[in-house]
Formats: sequence, structure tokens, C-alpha cells
Amino acid sequence: MAARLQPYQMKSFEGWAGTTATDDIAKYWIGNYFQQDREGSEKFIHQLLDYNVGPGLDSILSKYPTKEFERHVPITWNIVGSNYRNIPLKEARDFDGNVIDDQYSGFVGAGQEPFYLVFGEKWFADGETIIGNLNEIYQFIIQEDPIEEGTDFVYKVVLGGGNTNGVPPERLLYGEKFSVFAAFVEREFSRKVGDIRFSRPSGMSNEWSTVRIQHKVGGDAGTLKNKYVVAVPVKQGEAMKTFNMWMSYVEYQVEQEFVGYQNRAMIFGRSNRSANGEYLTKGKSGRSIITGAGLLEQTSVSDIHYYNDPAVVIPMIIECVRDHSSNLPIQQRKWILNCGLNGAMLFHQWMKDNLGTFVPTNFTGDSLGIVKKVSNALHDTSLSVGSQYVEYRGPNGITITVNVEPFYDDSVQNKIDMPGYNGKAMSYRFDLMWAGSKEQPNIVKCKIKDEPELRGYEWGFRNPFTGQINNGNMSYDEDSAVIHRMTSCGIIVYDPTQCIAFIPEILQG
Repeated sequence: MAARLQPYQMKSFEGWAGTTATDDIAKYWIGNYFQQDREGSEKFIHQLLDYNVGPGLDSILSKYPTKEFERHVPITWNIVGSNYRNIPLKEARDFDGNVIDDQYSGFVGAGQEPFYLVFGEKWFADGETIIGNLNEIYQFIIQEDPIEEGTDFVYKVVLGGGNTNGVPPERLLYGEKFSVFAAFVEREFSRKVGDIRFSRPSGMSNEWSTVRIQHKVGGDAGTLKNKYVVAVPVKQGEAMKTFNMWMSYVEYQVEQEFVGYQNRAMIFGRSNRSANGEYLTKGKSGRSIITGAGLLEQTSVSDIHYYNDPAVVIPMIIECVRDHSSNLPIQQRKWILNCGLNGAMLFHQWMKDNLGTFVPTNFTGDSLGIVKKVSNALHDTSLSVGSQYVEYRGPNGITITVNVEPFYDDSVQNKIDMPGYNGKAMSYRFDLMWAGSKEQPNIVKCKIKDEPELRGYEWGFRNPFTGQINNGNMSYDEDSAVIHRMTSCGIIVYDPTQCIAFIPEILQG
């Protein structure tokens, strides 16, 4: 039994799972609204859930096109690496073959003496000038095609740009990033130099996750006598709806759980495919259960940062977004920041502290409503004040929009507390998602073409959902009815490298 909410609560919260007998309905609550408007029920449920727990991933992704597949085959797509990128140096050697490390004395390549650069890819071409970190100072001209050395490629180079003094050894250490600069030639009688680069497509795949739910109710559950003693008001958009029949509550609970199944599968789902391609989990039919990778598993190969101090994480996020946005078109530098309520509060507090004390009360002549007059017995002119920063519009077209994802605050699913702070550690997780554009989104939901969510009912003598009785085509002999729901869902992150995660250290596996 759950704890009481407060000392004057007349009954403690109680819960149960499974079938509820008709005689027990009067102890609990609510009719048949969904049967009156079956087409609109799904939209209502989504709005109702959003209102209760805030917009979730499903609501955010609904703004973008859904990818349709013809049949139940694995979800596959290809990604191609950029042809304009840096290649890390594996090793440098002087002309005599000595490896250059942090103990090497003297400059390398002085007086146009050749030396060698070793890379793990055959990326550069004969005659090209390549550059490292200090591109305006040290430039390297490739003298010939590389020599293969196992899986590495050794390039013979000399210094360009009129440099006769050489290059310091700290510019030739492991990990120094190199890229193509240009291919310069003489004005007359030049020979071939330079070349273009290709990136091999990398095949990506995901699986469909099929979820199902059922619930049984007694045949007498839909009669008028099964009203709740107090009607339950629910906000639908700007209007209020009142529910006072048990069967409406039953359908609502089924839909809520069903949507929860799907959202959790799309966010937290993990592929159960083994390294040899087998699915070891078996269902009741004896056939394999297949689960696909959710959003967090697909982005687990992205830019991951673990942190301990939430007070400094927001500027780290902004700086990281600036770096990742540099190769994106200005009009596409739009990022969604998924987090919990505590993460949203950190975002707001940092923005507030770093904007200073000035807060505008109007914008282009329209009042922002930051200060409002309210009714209160304490004073004739009572005022309320408040606002929340939910979006950062930075320089160079960068926009970061906060999206509070309810599952990050789910204290049932997320069990670990944040050390030194209130709330669960997951509520302080930040996942930056580059959404792409409406025409070419980076993250999309998937569905089977012409296969809607499957909804079915089976009933005996009486159907509590419609009020029908004396069923001449009974599904079974029991006087009851069963709701069934089933669907297949999936999600694609086309380019997981454009996703960034900031995760509390305590959640590191």
C-alpha cells in the first residue's frame, strides 16, 4: 500500500493489475466517451497525456514526416562520412627513421630535409599540401604516393610555405589532426598532382519492436449503474470534458499504458540481436521476440560527455553545440535539448544568471506578461512575476530549444538519485539532438505502410463498450469482454554523430 499524500487524506492510494469484477467498479471510478468518437479518441489520448506529463518525444517527432516501410523487413539505411574532414596522425619519423615523440630534440625538416608522416587511412594524394593544427605556419607537401605498411600509410613530405627552420616535434605527435589544403604546381610543364576522396557508405539497420496489451472486463461493466460518484474533469485543449463512467476510465488506462509501451520502446529500447544475428528470447508461440534499438542506444556512439557538477554543464553544452554546428548550414543549426524538469531548471537558471538583471517587459510593443495583476487579500494591488527561459538563440544561427521529456523524470523507471541535488540523476541528463529539417529530418518515427495500430475486442453475452447484449456470435462462453491493442514501432537516427549527450557520472555503466 502506498503512503498517504497528507494526514487528512481519507484513503491511501491503492493499485492493482488485471481484471476488475463488475461488483468492484462502484468502489472506483469512470463511461463510454471513446465509443462515441472512436476516430478522435487517439488524438484525445495523446493530448491528455501531454497535458498530464508534458510533451514527450512522440509529440516532438510528430512535427516531422514519418518514414513508411512497405512490409515487416529490417529498417535499413546508409550513411556516408564527410569527404572534408581531419585525419589523425599516428606517427611521425625523421629522415633517418627515428620516431618523433615528446623526448625528441631539435626541429624536424629544417633546410627542406624530407621526413615521414604515418596515417591510418590512404586519404592524401601525391603533390597535395596538407596542414595540421597551426595551418598558417606549418604546411607539409607530399612528395610521392604513400607506402603501405600493414594497415597504415607512410607519406614522405617536405615543409612548404618557405619554411626552412623546420617544425617543432610537438606538432608531430600522435593525434595531431591533418587535412587537405591545396595542390600547388608550377606555371608551365606541370604534371599531375592532387586527387579527390570518397567515403564508403556504412550500412545501418534497426529492427521493429512489436508491443501488445490486453485487458478483460466483466460483461456488466458498461451499464449506467457503474457511474463514479464524482465526475472527473479533464482538460482537452482549452475545453474541459467530464467523465463519469467506468468504461471510459478503462479505455483511458489501456491507451495510456499502450502509448507508454511505444514511447519507452522508442527511447530506451535495446536491440536483442546477438553478435551472430540470433534472437534468443522466445515468446509464448515459441517464435523469436525481436526488439529494436531505441533513441538512446542509437545515439550511444555519439559525442558522450560525463559530468559531476550540474552547475557548469550548460556552458559546456553551448560550447559543444557551437563546435558541432560549424559544418551545418546556418538555417539548419537547430538543436533539441531533451532533459528532465531539473535539467530545464538548470537551463533557466543559467540563462537568468548570465543575462544579468535586465528582463524586458515588452517586445515590439506587445506585453510579455512577466508582471501580472492578481487578486490577493494581502494588498489592493497584488502582483505576480515570473518567466522561464526555454530556448537559447546564440550567434551564427544556433538555436537550442528545451524539451522536457517525461520519461527522464519517471521515478519508477529511473531509480538513482543525483548526488547533492534533488531528484533522480536521469532528470539531469541532457541529450542534444540535431533534428535536421522538415524536408530531411535526422530523427524520424517509422511505421508499416497501410498498417495502423491494431485494435480488437472479443466479447461473450454482453459488450460493455457498446452496451450490446445477447451476442449471437459469441467469441467464448464467459460473460466478459477483452480489449486488445498491438502495433509495431521503430525509430531512425540517420546521423548519430550529430547527437551529443551530457550524462551524470553516476549513470555511467
